[in-house]
Amino acid sequence: MASILAVVGDEALATLLKDGLEGTGGHQVRLVHSGAEALQAINHHAMDLAIIDVELEDMRPIKLAHALRQAQPTLRIVWMPFLGDELSEEMLLLDTQGILTKPFFMEDLPTRIAEALSKPQP
Repeated sequence: MASILAVVGDEALATLLKDGLEGTGGHQVRLVHSGAEALQAINHHAMDLAIIDVELEDMRPIKLAHALRQAQPTLRIVWMPFLGDELSEEMLLLDTQGILTKPFFMEDLPTRIAEALSKPQP
Protein backbone atom coordinates (compact mmCIF):
# COMPACT_ATOMS: atom_id res chain seq x y z
CA MET A 1 0.00 0.00 0.00
CA ALA A 2 1.32 3.41 -0.98
CA SER A 3 0.60 6.92 0.22
CA ILE A 4 -0.56 8.93 -2.78
CA LEU A 5 -1.13 12.65 -3.12
CA ALA A 6 -3.72 13.34 -5.83
CA VAL A 7 -3.76 16.97 -6.97
CA VAL A 8 -6.86 17.29 -9.12
CA GLY A 9 -8.86 20.48 -9.69
CA ASP A 10 -12.06 18.81 -10.90
CA GLU A 11 -13.85 17.50 -7.81
CA ALA A 12 -15.85 14.78 -9.59
CA LEU A 13 -12.75 13.38 -11.30
CA ALA A 14 -10.79 13.69 -8.07
CA THR A 15 -13.37 11.64 -6.18
CA LEU A 16 -13.42 9.01 -8.92
CA LEU A 17 -9.62 8.76 -8.83
CA LYS A 18 -9.52 8.55 -5.04
CA ASP A 19 -12.20 5.86 -4.94
CA GLY A 20 -10.37 3.88 -7.62
CA LEU A 21 -7.00 4.09 -5.91
CA GLU A 22 -8.34 3.16 -2.50
CA GLY A 23 -10.80 0.55 -3.72
CA THR A 24 -8.84 -1.32 -6.37
CA GLY A 25 -5.32 -0.67 -5.16
CA GLY A 26 -5.73 -0.41 -1.42
CA HIS A 27 -3.69 2.79 -1.38
CA GLN A 28 -4.02 5.62 1.10
CA VAL A 29 -4.97 8.74 -0.87
CA ARG A 30 -4.76 12.35 0.24
CA LEU A 31 -6.91 14.34 -2.17
CA VAL A 32 -6.36 18.07 -2.75
CA HIS A 33 -7.76 20.43 -5.35
CA SER A 34 -5.00 23.04 -5.70
CA GLY A 35 -1.27 23.49 -5.73
CA ALA A 36 -1.40 25.41 -2.46
CA GLU A 37 -3.20 22.52 -0.74
CA ALA A 38 -0.67 20.07 -2.19
CA LEU A 39 2.24 22.03 -0.70
CA GLN A 40 0.57 22.03 2.71
CA ALA A 41 -0.06 18.28 2.49
CA ILE A 42 3.50 17.37 1.46
CA ASN A 43 4.91 19.38 4.37
CA HIS A 44 2.82 17.40 6.87
CA HIS A 45 2.69 13.90 5.35
CA ALA A 46 5.25 11.59 3.75
CA MET A 47 4.06 10.49 0.29
CA ASP A 48 5.24 7.82 -2.13
CA LEU A 49 3.62 9.28 -5.25
CA ALA A 50 2.00 12.50 -6.44
CA ILE A 51 -0.48 12.52 -9.31
CA ILE A 52 -0.59 16.06 -10.70
CA ASP A 53 -3.42 17.24 -12.93
CA VAL A 54 -1.83 19.46 -15.59
CA GLU A 55 -4.97 21.66 -15.68
CA LEU A 56 -4.50 23.21 -12.22
CA GLU A 57 -5.69 26.80 -12.02
CA ASP A 58 -3.73 28.22 -9.10
CA MET A 59 -0.21 27.09 -10.01
CA ARG A 60 1.77 25.90 -13.01
CA PRO A 61 2.09 22.10 -12.69
CA ILE A 62 5.84 22.17 -13.31
CA LYS A 63 6.31 24.71 -10.52
CA LEU A 64 4.26 22.50 -8.20
CA ALA A 65 6.28 19.41 -9.13
CA HIS A 66 9.55 21.19 -8.37
CA ALA A 67 8.20 22.47 -5.03
CA LEU A 68 6.94 18.99 -4.07
CA ARG A 69 10.32 17.48 -4.94
CA GLN A 70 12.10 20.18 -2.96
CA ALA A 71 10.02 19.20 0.07
CA GLN A 72 10.43 15.47 -0.57
CA PRO A 73 13.25 14.67 -3.05
CA THR A 74 12.33 10.99 -3.51
CA LEU A 75 8.70 11.68 -4.43
CA ARG A 76 7.53 9.87 -7.54
CA ILE A 77 5.44 12.03 -9.89
CA VAL A 78 2.82 11.12 -12.47
CA TRP A 79 1.36 13.76 -14.82
CA MET A 80 -2.37 13.65 -15.54
CA PRO A 81 -3.21 15.40 -18.86
CA PHE A 82 -6.28 15.05 -21.06
CA LEU A 83 -5.94 12.47 -23.81
CA GLY A 84 -4.39 14.21 -26.80
CA ASP A 85 -2.90 17.11 -24.81
CA GLU A 86 0.83 17.59 -25.10
CA LEU A 87 3.06 18.13 -22.11
CA SER A 88 5.46 21.08 -22.12
CA GLU A 89 9.14 20.48 -22.75
CA GLU A 90 9.82 21.32 -19.10
CA MET A 91 7.38 18.64 -18.00
CA LEU A 92 8.90 16.06 -20.31
CA LEU A 93 12.41 16.81 -19.03
CA LEU A 94 11.45 16.32 -15.38
CA ASP A 95 12.23 12.85 -14.04
CA THR A 96 8.70 11.48 -13.66
CA GLN A 97 7.39 7.99 -13.26
CA GLY A 98 4.49 8.05 -15.69
CA ILE A 99 1.50 9.66 -17.34
CA LEU A 100 -2.12 8.92 -16.47
CA THR A 101 -4.31 10.34 -19.22
CA LYS A 102 -7.85 11.56 -18.64
CA PRO A 103 -10.18 9.86 -19.12
CA PHE A 104 -8.80 6.66 -17.67
CA PHE A 105 -10.34 3.24 -17.29
CA MET A 106 -10.84 2.18 -13.69
CA GLU A 107 -9.64 -1.36 -14.42
CA ASP A 108 -6.32 0.05 -15.74
CA LEU A 109 -5.68 2.17 -12.66
CA PRO A 110 -4.04 -0.47 -10.40
CA THR A 111 -1.59 -1.48 -13.13
CA ARG A 112 -0.69 2.10 -14.05
CA ILE A 113 -0.05 3.06 -10.43
CA ALA A 114 1.90 -0.14 -9.73
CA GLU A 115 4.13 0.65 -12.74
CA ALA A 116 4.78 4.17 -11.46
CA LEU A 117 5.58 2.90 -7.96
CA SER A 118 7.94 0.25 -9.33
CA LYS A 119 10.09 2.82 -11.15
CA PRO A 120 13.20 4.08 -9.36
CA GLN A 121 12.81 7.06 -7.10
CA PRO A 122 14.28 10.28 -8.50
